Amino acid sequence: MTRGSVFHMYLPKTTHAWVHKGTPCFDKPFGELLELKERPLPRLTPGSALIEVEGAPVNPSDMMFIRGQYGMKPQAGDIPGFEGCGTVLAANAGPYGWWLKGQRVSFGAQDGNGAWTRYAVVSIFSCIPVSRSLPVETAATLIVNPMTAIGLIAKARKHGTKAIVVNAAGSALGRYLFAIARWSGIEFIGLVRHAESANALREMGAKHILVTSEGDFIERFQNLSQQLDARVLLDAVAGDETALLMNAMPDRTLAIVYGQLSQGGGDGARSVRRVALDSDGLVFRKQRIEGYWLTHELHGFNGVFTPLLRARQISKLYQKGILATGPIAATSLKDLIPTMDQGVRDSKIVFLSEGLSYR
Repeated sequence: MTRGSVFHMYLPKTTHAWVHKGTPCFDKPFGELLELKERPLPRLTPGSALIEVEGAPVNPSDMMFIRGQYGMKPQAGDIPGFEGCGTVLAANAGPYGWWLKGQRVSFGAQDGNGAWTRYAVVSIFSCIPVSRSLPVETAATLIVNPMTAIGLIAKARKHGTKAIVVNAAGSALGRYLFAIARWSGIEFIGLVRHAESANALREMGAKHILVTSEGDFIERFQNLSQQLDARVLLDAVAGDETALLMNAMPDRTLAIVYGQLSQGGGDGARSVRRVALDSDGLVFRKQRIEGYWLTHELHGFNGVFTPLLRARQISKLYQKGILATGPIAATSLKDLIPTMDQGVRDSKIVFLSEGLSYR
């Protein structure tokens, strides 16, 4: 099929999607918070594109959003899913939109128009062209974790550190951070809660992995971070742990908080975890702390040139075997939420669409 031939087809006016019922809750099954519905597609406003979705993953940020624990609260009718891949069927976006028509793209999704749907309307500037030879599970997960890992490592390099500390290193993003840090020549100290996660990282080649539940953890961590001169903490947990770790790290440490895994709250309300730092660290040891959200960074770029370069860099890292997609639990759009409620472990859930028009 030549580029653009898809546009001779009838463009859809409705889509089947998982939509939020409008009442987030921390401890209810996802099937009680979402429902599969047919709904009209929104009009293509300037700067938007219509995507036939090929696949989309379930990320921790998606689950936090559904439960009302993310930086934005879900509204009734919102479609979850912060990333996916598919083909651009139509666009209202000038030359870049025209160029992308008929192309396969990885895309990010915001503002309640998420990727857990048959057809998605998203910002054209969140669409990054990718080869059709790239596996669906890789193309669908190209943005949230790999882009975040590239951005965080870039910040660490700018800070001039020789080593980084990654809290919750056993996560999918933690594994990406390890791979890119090793490729960049930066030492990696990974902190995990369980021995199983430590073993998995060691099998990947990680040398410095500590289990936070062990009794002598803080002493060992302090010795290791000082020995390797680790001056950047990449923290997905936040709360009291951030202060605890920074107090054990060298002077001039920069902590970058990019998650809130420590938060809870059974009533479904978003529970904010405040980070309390020792004033001595801020005043006398010149330690700093800042937050990181990929959406803010992408919005801060002038146009699509930098995201395109990063996407090309990520694709090359996959081709060279430096990055690899972890275990995948594939399912259909219809079975996505039931699969989530089954509690799949050690695999990322990705829904794959059937009957795509461009195949």
